Amino acid sequence: NMPWFARNNDIQKDLLLTTVTDFHKKLSKKFFEKLDNNGNEALKEIAVYDSRDPNNVRRPRRLIND
Repeated sequence: NMPWFARNNDIQKDLLLTTVTDFHKKLSKKFFEKLDNNGNEALKEIAVYDSRDPNNVRRPRRLIND
């Protein structure tokens, strides 16, 4: 009595694949860690990121913490 199709969620769980959202968070976190540790003076002069600012809702660093 098996269905003739398999849902994407079932395939993902069975193959132990990470979701696109989790992959994006991991990649973004690694990117921003490298960016923070970079010795480039121009990057250091960029304004400090404040995740509590309500205007930053759609920013990548905000997505990492959600």
